Amino acid sequence: MIKRTAAPRRWLTALVLASAVGTSHASPELLSQARELMAAGQADAAYQLLVAEEATRAGELEFDYLLGIAALDAGHPEMATLSLERVLAVNPRHAGARLDLGRAWFAMGDLDRAETELRAVQGLNPPAAASRAVTRYLAAIEQRRAEEIALRTGPQWSGYLAAGFGYDSNVNNSTDQSTIFAPLFGVNLQLSATNVESDDGFFTLAGGGQVTYPLREGLKFYAGADAERRNLFSEHTFDTGSVSGRVGLELSEGNEVFRLGLDGGRYYQDDRLNRDLAGISAEWRHSVDADNLLAFSAQYAAVRYDDAVLATNDIDQSVIGASWLHALGGSDGKTILFANLYGGREDDTNSRADGNKDLLGGRIGIQHSYSDDLSAFASLGLQEGDYDRRNLIFLTTREDQMADLRAGFDWGFKPDWSLLGQIAYTRNDSNIQIYEYDRAELSLTVRRDF
Repeated sequence: MIKRTAAPRRWLTALVLASAVGTSHASPELLSQARELMAAGQADAAYQLLVAEEATRAGELEFDYLLGIAALDAGHPEMATLSLERVLAVNPRHAGARLDLGRAWFAMGDLDRAETELRAVQGLNPPAAASRAVTRYLAAIEQRRAEEIALRTGPQWSGYLAAGFGYDSNVNNSTDQSTIFAPLFGVNLQLSATNVESDDGFFTLAGGGQVTYPLREGLKFYAGADAERRNLFSEHTFDTGSVSGRVGLELSEGNEVFRLGLDGGRYYQDDRLNRDLAGISAEWRHSVDADNLLAFSAQYAAVRYDDAVLATNDIDQSVIGASWLHALGGSDGKTILFANLYGGREDDTNSRADGNKDLLGGRIGIQHSYSDDLSAFASLGLQEGDYDRRNLIFLTTREDQMADLRAGFDWGFKPDWSLLGQIAYTRNDSNIQIYEYDRAELSLTVRRDF
């Protein structure tokens, strides 16, 4: 449902009061005091002040309208409908009263009446701010109806299968140098072939699904799983695979969504278990208006390697982030800008050579929809990682800077089928030469959704 708060509606209250039509005999001092209380977020006090005068002032347009919005913001939608209907009886074209009457019916769960009033507001050519409010409420009505259907029909299922192929210029994320100078020994070390950049073609297979089960209005349980396999044409040592799962709860109310979940996964290389991941995540999304969405997230994960040699890389990772999406050109959403900023820490749990790591990063991007079936996107990501332990072999404390550039398209060439093409370039700079590399990747993937 749309969250009932007095403060965000101050601009709307002022807007419609300024356009009110009719003659009012209500005490100017009484109305002024009520407006001040509402502007201060004290809707209940304003309601109590006005309702005490209802018996003698009912029928006065400005009094009835102010009483209606005070009742609504104070949590008395049933009382608000009586006052607002009196306003409309005097002035049927009072856009503010009709909008708030729609809100009142929505708060009472009468979606049909709410939609009727909101559609009527649209026909009055309201100001842009009021029009956006109507759009949000109509979207909330559709969401509420969908939730009611879901409650009646039970769990909802979705799934996908995908297959693709491509080329990777650096399948092992390694330096292109065959020898590395080690200051501790004062000599150049010869690297094994597996630690030197290798390129290859690849093909991928992936699939997954999710079930969502409504527990009550606005609250859902979800569970999902995914699996992916990437095989190289020649360098099979670097074949990878993964299986992952998630369970959690999603709470939605109006323009806000909160998710809390548990995540887990197993990752394989060359058909052998490489590492396990187990964690918890939380996300809060807030629709500021029809054109802007904010999201904040936090994750904690424990990463444990299976091989005793690799187990020195075990870490506990904590990351928090914030994201912003903005639709250009109005609510049609043809072009979307997005930005993300995150920071976190990797805590060394098993004597990692470079110790703990502080990381800070972000990504900016754009997506443009040419039609309902075709869109293109591009993004740039940057990340800095600073370690806190002096590397004994290289006699320095490691510092990394990574840049990641991606671009591609998504084409829905028939219902439930899509083709995704992507090109990506990654560059990692480091003050320790063995960790420096660049990588380019081209891929084409076809996907079927169920």
